[in-house]
Amino acid sequence: MSSDMQDFCELFTARDQLHIRKRDGARFDHCDKIRHDRAGHRREHGQRHALPAQVAAYDSAEPGIHASGYDRGHMAPAADMKWSKQAMAESFYMSNICPQNPNLNRGDWNDLEEKSRQWAKKYGAVYIACGPVYDHGKPKRIGNNKVAVPDAFYKVILINDSKTPQAIGFLFPNKAGHKPLKKYIVTVDSVEKRTGIDFFPALPDEVENRIEAEPAKALP
Repeated sequence: MSSDMQDFCELFTARDQLHIRKRDGARFDHCDKIRHDRAGHRREHGQRHALPAQVAAYDSAEPGIHASGYDRGHMAPAADMKWSKQAMAESFYMSNICPQNPNLNRGDWNDLEEKSRQWAKKYGAVYIACGPVYDHGKPKRIGNNKVAVPDAFYKVILINDSKTPQAIGFLFPNKAGHKPLKKYIVTVDSVEKRTGIDFFPALPDEVENRIEAEPAKALP
């Protein structure tokens, strides 16, 4: 595993294109399958959990993010982990966090997280892949650990309805701003081109090619 924080952050966004957080040995896949949590479990604060060695090596970067004026932006939202205390705790690992503009993290990015939960309730399940975008070989770095600051963030959402499957791409510049979510909509193909990631490869090619090329005209 690379010691570069940018490579580390990218590693956890280029794995399986499902939104199911799972463990495979020392590896964490940070795509999650969101289901509506009808139990409404509450997070218990103050608990500490041992960090895997591969994660603990990077966890010391956390203070540098906050001190540099960025939020610790979750990729897989903590609010989607209510089904498991361990999953909730692990969502705060640095393997699931990138430096994010505070206005974006608490505003439009959070709005899409909330909207995704609404879609999960409506459709039963949605599949999400999200992560950082680095457009330059030498990104801005912060803190003593030289954490790489993303230029943008992507989120790709699949509603795999048997009759009318649809996929929507979103790109958020890592900067302050407040716009309607539809202003961030792009095709999944354009996200693939910018990130180099092939999303939803398990779908039949005919379906995948069609829904990834179609621009969403509105939110579902």
